[in-house]
Amino acid sequence: MIRAAIGNNTNGDAMQLGQPFLPMEPVGYGEAFDSPEWGFQVKWDGVRILAHYQPQKVVLFNRKQRERSAQYPEIIDALSQIVRTQQVILDGEVVVLVKGAPHFARVLQRDRVTHPKSIHHLQHQLPVHYMVFDLLYLNGRDLSTCSFLQRQDWLREIILPGSLIHPVDTVVEKGIASFNAVVKQDWEGIVAKRLDSPYRFGEKVDLWRKIKNWKRRPLVVGGYTHEQGRPKALLLGAYWENELIYVGRASVGLSTQHRRLLATQWALNPLIPSPFPKPPVLASEAVQWLPVLLVAVIEFLEWTEDLKLRHPKILGFSTDSPENCTL
Repeated sequence: MIRAAIGNNTNGDAMQLGQPFLPMEPVGYGEAFDSPEWGFQVKWDGVRILAHYQPQKVVLFNRKQRERSAQYPEIIDALSQIVRTQQVILDGEVVVLVKGAPHFARVLQRDRVTHPKSIHHLQHQLPVHYMVFDLLYLNGRDLSTCSFLQRQDWLREIILPGSLIHPVDTVVEKGIASFNAVVKQDWEGIVAKRLDSPYRFGEKVDLWRKIKNWKRRPLVVGGYTHEQGRPKALLLGAYWENELIYVGRASVGLSTQHRRLLATQWALNPLIPSPFPKPPVLASEAVQWLPVLLVAVIEFLEWTEDLKLRHPKILGFSTDSPENCTL
């Protein structure tokens, strides 16, 4: 049983029920691997949420220790129905699924809404799921010094799988097959976790490793920065509800041929307006907006929490229509 197995493992200074704290984070790792000492979980493309549950009150916090209880009322209701104990703290990701796949831009839309009427409307338009991958606290006891494998076993004892709450499966040893399955679905990646690892609050350590599936997609080129007419970086965007949203800049992969094309076809003209309704703030850099939008194929690691590209690389230009570049 859980109570007997935990014994006197307490650490009251590490966390308190109902109080926010910084979660453990994985380090980046180059490639998938197999090992009997590691477990492998899907890396869900969502918003990190720590759920503090007790029957009379459930509080949700994000990774920045900001409360998110109001944004996800259906998660609070669902936890109240399926948690089979009195007090727990869970760690996981809230996601919005589109055709069965996590959609980061959609879950950000849920996360940023604060007005009660808008939240109620989006509950039906953009339903969320809570993918739970760790159990940190149980009935007054801190489980952080227990092994990851023990915490996984206890998690499945106290959480009944429901329509919104899903304990994340852990595959032991077979990391390469797990990663290949994620790549086939074009999902974000996997996280490898040592089976004997404790939970280290606010730390990024090699006990957890994130192995990313690099994304590739066409994006709109709305302009470029330049130095005395020589293009330096593409200014990229995508359509969100018929509005062109700026999603970042890319310079890696911009070849001499690309620069020549931009400088020749779209010479400097300060009268051309920005195609972005909300143009990016680019300090003192010189910018040339394009009169005709281009499309470039971009490879990148992931989306940031403010919906910008992380580590983008230009693979080339495309004949695809800019209107097809949507979030």
